[in-house]
Amino acid sequence: IEGKIHFVVSHPSNLESLIKSREKDLENDKKTLENILPSLTSEYNLVSNKPSVRYFEGDDGMWEVLNDSLSAKETVYQYADPEVIDKFIPEVNKKYAKTRGKLGLKKKIIVINTPWARKYFKDYHKDITEVSFIDHEKYSFYTSMMIYDNKVSYLVLSKKQKEGVIIENGSLYKMRKTLFD
Repeated sequence: IEGKIHFVVSHPSNLESLIKSREKDLENDKKTLENILPSLTSEYNLVSNKPSVRYFEGDDGMWEVLNDSLSAKETVYQYADPEVIDKFIPEVNKKYAKTRGKLGLKKKIIVINTPWARKYFKDYHKDITEVSFIDHEKYSFYTSMMIYDNKVSYLVLSKKQKEGVIIENGSLYKMRKTLFD
């Protein structure tokens, strides 16, 4: 009948299934928010001229940190202990190196001078990678730091932890790049 709305009464037990359906939708919305909140916070901080900081854990997190540098519009500068990287995230690093090679992304790396590092870098992407060696006794470290596109990223690797941080801040980037040079 035109212009009239007809309602049909459902059994009251249907209310329980309606509430369960809404709870499920709410739980899905909560998970979605948890996944995008760090990105939203970073975007907000960029717009409000605050540094953006993102934190990652585990092998997947280490890939996220390394993968972020693959979008660099300039040469990537890195301090690294390649032996530690190869020991704790070998598959992640192989995937990263292969992708970087395909992209032709240039990198300048400062690494500790060990026989292992010399052998590792002997034929390592020579066309897109410039490696400098420093005294391993004087400057040993167990992390990796990359400098690119107003960002500084860190990987901390050990048996107990695989943690990464990406900081997006022009001032920190400039200071780290200056120190690297």
